Amino acid sequence: MARNLSLVRSPYFYKDKAVIMLHNSLKAFYPDFNNEGLTKQLLFEKMFPVKKYSDSQMKYLMSELFSLAKKYLSYKNYNDDYFEVNI
Repeated sequence: MARNLSLVRSPYFYKDKAVIMLHNSLKAFYPDFNNEGLTKQLLFEKMFPVKKYSDSQMKYLMSELFSLAKKYLSYKNYNDDYFEVNI
């Protein structure tokens, strides 16, 4: 999860600070993502304490974080293959 954080913070890959906040909030629950206390509402409240919960905004942020995770896995897979072939 730490490597993924460096990708999330990288301006090359992503610039949305709300996605970084979502990642940081989720990181507090790692590795127990099945925790009953982990809800979209709780995460939203941690990120935006004065805003009213917005399911559409939360879905958007989760989708963006998921896309970023896929980019990370693709990048990692490419690098692992590259180093395996070139060593």
